[in-house]
Amino acid sequence: HLAGHGRKECGFIWNASDSATAQREFDVDAISLAIGSVAGRNGPMECAVLNACSTEKMGRLLLQRGVPYVLCWRTCVQDETAKELCGHFYRALVENTSGARDYGQAFLAATNALRASAHTGGSKKNPRGEKDVT
Repeated sequence: HLAGHGRKECGFIWNASDSATAQREFDVDAISLAIGSVAGRNGPMECAVLNACSTEKMGRLLLQRGVPYVLCWRTCVQDETAKELCGHFYRALVENTSGARDYGQAFLAATNALRASAHTGGSKKNPRGEKDVT
């Protein structure tokens, strides 16, 4: 799980000093290669959560390099919304009593819960993963 801030052009950014007055770009190619080299298709890393704005580029690189499941953001996201989505995602993983980690189902449960919240203006009608029966 990586949380922080990101920009579309470079992925993650980090503070260049403790005072947070300057930022430096995160080399997403290098970090994706490093993570992917230990991930493997059935390796020790099952899922990567990139909880920052515009982390899709890094997410796609991680998928290409062997991380089977990646949760990332295509767009900018408010801090509270990102935090809430992860809370729902991890809760769904923990509450799954099947003994298997179903990352796809956890993602659907998290996005459904988020759509129902005031942060997105979503509604409980037609949550993701369910067909419109009307």
